[in-house]
Amino acid sequence: MLCLWLALAAIVALLRKRELGVALVAIWAGLLPVIFIAPRGFYVVYLTLPGWYLMGARLLADATRRLKPAIVFAAVALLLIPLHAARREKGRWWVAEAHASVRGVLEPLRSETLPAMGKVLFVADPFEREDYILTFIFRLRYRDIGIRVDRLKVRPADPEVVYDRVYTVDRGFLARVLQ
Repeated sequence: MLCLWLALAAIVALLRKRELGVALVAIWAGLLPVIFIAPRGFYVVYLTLPGWYLMGARLLADATRRLKPAIVFAAVALLLIPLHAARREKGRWWVAEAHASVRGVLEPLRSETLPAMGKVLFVADPFEREDYILTFIFRLRYRDIGIRVDRLKVRPADPEVVYDRVYTVDRGFLARVLQ
C-alpha cells in the first residue's frame, strides 16, 4: 500500500499538474474515515472515487496527447476487458433467486385490488427480516406510497389495525389467508 501511495505522489511530483495534486488530496482525504474512525466499514472508500476518477481522466488525457489515441484506447481496453470478464458471473447467482421470489408474489397481485392506503399483513414470507421488498412490491404495484405492509417475522400484528389483506408466501407463491 505504501508503494502505491509513493508511486502516486511521484507521478504528481513528476508531471506537476494541479489536477493530479487535487486528485491525490481527494484520495487521501477520502480515506480518513476508514483510517481514523474505527466503526466505519470499507464502503467509505467510495469517498475516494472522485479523486481516482480525476487522476485517471487527467492521466488518460495526457497519454492521448503524447501517444496516438488509438494506442491509448487499445491499452485501456486490454486492461479492462479481463477485469470485467472475471467479475461478470460473481453477482448473478442472487438475481435468478430474487427474480423467482418477486415474481411469485407479484403475479397473483395483477388480478387483485387493494384500497388506497391499504394495510397488508404477511403471516410468512421467504425474505430476510431486514428486507423491505414486500413493502416496495405493494407500493410499486398499486402506486400508493401509503400502503402499510406488516410482517409477523418482524413484529407481532397490531391488534388495533384492521388489515385489508392477509397473505402468506408458500413455496414461492403468494396465497391469501382467510380472515
